Amino acid sequence: MSDASLLNKLDYIDHLLDDATNSSTSGIQLAPYITLPDAMDLTNSILDIIDALAYDCFDRINQTSKNQAAIVYNENALAFAILAVVSLVFPVLGAVYIRSVSTMSEVISAYAGDMMVKSAELSFEKKRTDTLLVQMLPQAVAQCLVNNQPVPTESFDSVSVYFSDIVDFDSLAATYEPLELIDLLNTLYTIFDTEIDNYDVYKVETIGDAYMVASGLPNRNGNRHAGELASLALCLMSTATTFELPSHRGRQLLLRIGIHSGPCVACVIGLKMPRYCLFGDTVNTASRMESSGKALRIHVSSSTKEILDELQYFHCISRGHIEVKGKGSMHTWWVVGRDGLDFRIDLAET
Repeated sequence: MSDASLLNKLDYIDHLLDDATNSSTSGIQLAPYITLPDAMDLTNSILDIIDALAYDCFDRINQTSKNQAAIVYNENALAFAILAVVSLVFPVLGAVYIRSVSTMSEVISAYAGDMMVKSAELSFEKKRTDTLLVQMLPQAVAQCLVNNQPVPTESFDSVSVYFSDIVDFDSLAATYEPLELIDLLNTLYTIFDTEIDNYDVYKVETIGDAYMVASGLPNRNGNRHAGELASLALCLMSTATTFELPSHRGRQLLLRIGIHSGPCVACVIGLKMPRYCLFGDTVNTASRMESSGKALRIHVSSSTKEILDELQYFHCISRGHIEVKGKGSMHTWWVVGRDGLDFRIDLAET
């Protein structure tokens, strides 16, 4: 039914109701004044209107469903389109991603391997540096310097200091070229450096042909310091007697050794090329024992002799009283041997 027909039906119903209302004495009793044909027309018109309204409702519902279906279809079409694009693009992106991850993994692996090599090289170089530093300084002192900490000055109540040099070194040096002389000293003192590893001693320094060693510092060792240096002196003297001088067959190396025991102070002076230095009269007296001694002999002071006597296995012979520069008269001794050692210094020959 069209909208015009529906409006006509409504006008017709309205006309019938107006007539019925005008013919009655009250607005309540309508039926007695409507004829049967009019009643049937009224009923049919109402049914037609209801059918029209129902059809219109169904039509609107159907139209809405179609619109919703179109929307759903459009949405599904968009989703399928996106899925299709993803399906085409994803393998390419996946391949690129996998390749990128693979390349990144290779780079990381190579970098990690390089870091391991560099770390191993750094560790090796650090060990070499630490070893070199410990060879130049006592370990505790070296650790303080590495940690950028001040090295405390330390006093020692009783230590022994050793000095040795080569008698007539100047005349011997004149017979060698400079490089030959350096090779001679390097060979001799490399042997000495190897020997001192067997004793509780600390090599302080070498200056020219002078060789300086101490015991009882930086690690205290009771009264063993004099015995350690006396044993070392006998060992080095034995080595010197068998050492062959290059280009001087038959000429013997004349080593002279002096030892003194007493208190001293040890510290590191300065920041550039730091050295572990010893200060005190003990150092000066040990140097005097060496300079006032004789070739192929071990010259010791009375204070060192007293400690050796406590150990009871060293053999000493009195030299008597001698004038020592800066010290006056001193009673000194020769160390000639020790128990259990085949080497012995023969004073008659020297």
